[in-house]
Amino acid sequence: MNLYLVKLISKGIGILFVTFASFFGYEESSYVVSNTNKNKSLDVITEIVPYETETKYNDQVEKGKETVITEGENGYAVVNSETNEKKVIKPAVNKVIEIGTKEKPVVTIPVVTNSVNVSADTIESFQGKITAYGGDCCGGSGNVAYVKHNLLTQGYYYQDKTYGNVRILSAAPQKFTPGTVMEVITPDETFYGIVLDWGGSMKNAWNRGEVWIDLAFSTQKEAMQYGTKYNVTFNVKRYGW
Repeated sequence: MNLYLVKLISKGIGILFVTFASFFGYEESSYVVSNTNKNKSLDVITEIVPYETETKYNDQVEKGKETVITEGENGYAVVNSETNEKKVIKPAVNKVIEIGTKEKPVVTIPVVTNSVNVSADTIESFQGKITAYGGDCCGGSGNVAYVKHNLLTQGYYYQDKTYGNVRILSAAPQKFTPGTVMEVITPDETFYGIVLDWGGSMKNAWNRGEVWIDLAFSTQKEAMQYGTKYNVTFNVKRYGW
């Protein structure tokens, strides 16, 4: 900011010109000063009026987050050396800062374990995904249990002595041996199934620490319509024969 000092010799009237820079160029302001003493010169002194900083608190903003609402800007004034009269030509604009005080919600991340107890008749419970395969495609999952029972050509249900009419499943044999019965809970439905088949993909998934169950259908067309479902719960009711 450039301020110019004017000196008035003898009685008269002078004009103090004030020029200040802004981001968009230069602006000018003027102030009329009169000298009442014809035998004395008069000094007119320019003075910066500094801005202050105001702090506002907002309980709707995350705690500790600071935002400048208004940028501060100095003002300026002139002082008559004869009368000490001060005239503010441009008031200062205070800087305004907003600080958030809203506490962050405490997020509890559930600990997911591979095996949990669900109810008295549930031996173990697992979380994983379920896919589907058809008995008319590539021999199903194509392993010993499937070949032995040869069930998919007659439908995809099995009549169990204890649990009745249950769906046929393929699973990892190192954990879910043939004859294992489980309650399957998907986002869309709940049903019982029995492991009578196994596949290499399920075995590999188990070795990676994942649970992948394959649901049997008579045809590959039906299996494709079923697709893949995630976040499925498998409650083991009985392990295999």
